[in-house]
Order: sequence, then structure tokens, then C-alpha cells
Amino acid sequence: MAGDTDAEERLRLAIEAARLGPWEWDIITGKVHWSAALEQIHGIPVGSFDGTFESWKRDIHPDDLERVLATVSEGLERKTGHNMEYRIVQPSGRIRWLEVRSRLLCDADGKPARMMGVCLDVTERKQIEEARDLFIGILGHDLRNPLQAIQIAAATMAKKGLPAELQFPASVVVESARRMDRIISDLLDFARGRFGRGIPVTPREMSMEAVCKRVVDELAVANPKRELSTEVRGDTVGQWDPERVAQVVSNLVGNAITHGTGAVHVAVVGEDDGVRLEVANAGDPIAPEELPRIFQPFTRAGDRKGLGLGLFIASEIVRAHEGRIDVTSSREKGTTFTVRWPKLPAR
Repeated sequence: MAGDTDAEERLRLAIEAARLGPWEWDIITGKVHWSAALEQIHGIPVGSFDGTFESWKRDIHPDDLERVLATVSEGLERKTGHNMEYRIVQPSGRIRWLEVRSRLLCDADGKPARMMGVCLDVTERKQIEEARDLFIGILGHDLRNPLQAIQIAAATMAKKGLPAELQFPASVVVESARRMDRIISDLLDFARGRFGRGIPVTPREMSMEAVCKRVVDELAVANPKRELSTEVRGDTVGQWDPERVAQVVSNLVGNAITHGTGAVHVAVVGEDDGVRLEVANAGDPIAPEELPRIFQPFTRAGDRKGLGLGLFIASEIVRAHEGRIDVTSSREKGTTFTVRWPKLPAR
């Protein structure tokens, strides 16, 4: 019927557009059927695959073959099929990455009879992941090493009593190097959070009160003209990553100092299921249309300066702790960021 033909054509076009290669393996006879799309993925002429398991094995990258066969065997034993990624080597020598998902069908006696599934060419995605890993590596090592050398050299010169005319330029170098280090740290966390598997955290027992007070005290010394206060209520001890928590507090309080006016108030409140952290300041409110995207990367509300990564990184750290961060802002009540830190179990 015409309707069936149209549906089959639409399905074929969808499969081609998605670069999906359906296949089927008759386990009893050993016969393997590849679709034309899968033959194209393997880089062979349509209709040339001989339908044998051995021919499929020959295409698998030598470094992946043992793992792939073990995964297939495990799927047969568990009667679950398999999901995995591996490389193939096309006749031209090009290496492609495939993502495979399969389903196992058993006969009336419960014995594996057929396996069917699809292969997806994920080479481009893998290349992006490799570029991401290279980017993270460059940020974390190749850029930081020379920057640290600059910091050490500048600090050493400053301590040795430079002539008066050189003291200010040396202090500029030291401060600029510190600022560059903070930018690199933000970009590194952005890359991990956006392109990787999230910002890593290492929870251990800590006092939210102690960490917040330490950060607020440090920022108060650096900003003597601003009033910073801390209020603590209840039990604030739990399992969190103290360095990452300090990073969130620093980002939120620093944001309030930079973009707000008047006093900045930090509240740390112990609750039954965790700790609530609030950072509040007065000043011009964040526009309502900007609130939904305030935690997105490279977002700067109004005329705010900088990379626009601080709030994104804070939200990613909170998410890694299985928590939540929200913001409210109005001209009457000012701007308040609220973080809810659940008490994680000991790891």
C-alpha cells in the first residue's frame, strides 16, 4: 500500500539523517545482517558485507576487540543484550567511533536466539570530547605552570626591596597574575561543568559556619569600606566539600559586594535536612527577564563586567552536592541568593 511505502521511506530517511545503522544477528545460524546504512558507516560498498561474525570482528580496532567480545559474551550470559562504544577501522584506514545498543531475543526454551540493535556513528562527539580534554589539560597544566613562575618571580622581587619606582609595577604584576589564575580556575571549572561530567567534589565532615565565616572575614579585609555580617543559627555540621563550599560563598558574597550597595548579610541556618545559606544585599534589582538565565554561563545581568562564570560555577558546585540555588530580587527587598545544602551521607 502507498501509505506503508511512504512510512518506510520516512523511516529510511530518518535513519540516514541520524546516521543509524540497524543490524541483526541470528545466533543459531551465525548469520549477521547489516543495513545499507551500517555498511556505509563501516566504509564498505552497499551490499558487500558477507554476513559473517568474523567479518564484523575484523573491522573492530585491535585495541578494543577483547573488550567488545567480552561485553557481547556478558550480554548473552545475562540475556540482556549490550550497550557500548568502540572503534572500527574502515578499509581506507580511517578510524570511526560507534555507539551500539542491542536487544536479545530468546526462543521458547529461554535460550538466546537473535540479537538486534543499532550502531550510531559518534566520531564527531568523540572528537569534541578529546578537544575538551585537551582544553582542560591546557588550562590545568600548560597555562598554570608559566603563570605560577610569573607569580613566584614577581613576589620574590617584591620581597627583595625594589627601588621605589619599581615597587608599583611589581605589585601590578603580582595582582594581575592572581587575577589570571582566578580566570583560569573559572574557565577550568566551566569546562568541567559544561563539557565534562560535572565539577568534582570531595565531601568530608565540615562546619558550614566555620567555612562561611572564614570567607566573609577574608572578603571584609579586602573590602574595608563595605559592611559584611554573618548570622548563624542551628547545627551547621555536615558532609560537604569545604573548598568548593568556600568557592560558592566567595562567588556569592563577591557578587553582592561588586554589584550591590550597602551592607551584605550572610545567614547560615541549620535545618532538619541540611543547611540553608542566604547572601543578601541592597541595590538595583536584577531585571525579571534576566532572572531565569542568571546561572547560565557567560551571562552578565545589566552592565556587569567579567566573564559571567561565577554564578554558573556556583550553581554547578551546588548541583554536585545535590543541592539547589535560587535568587529573588526586587527594589524593595534587594537581592538574595539562597543555597540549600542537603546533608550528604558519609562517603
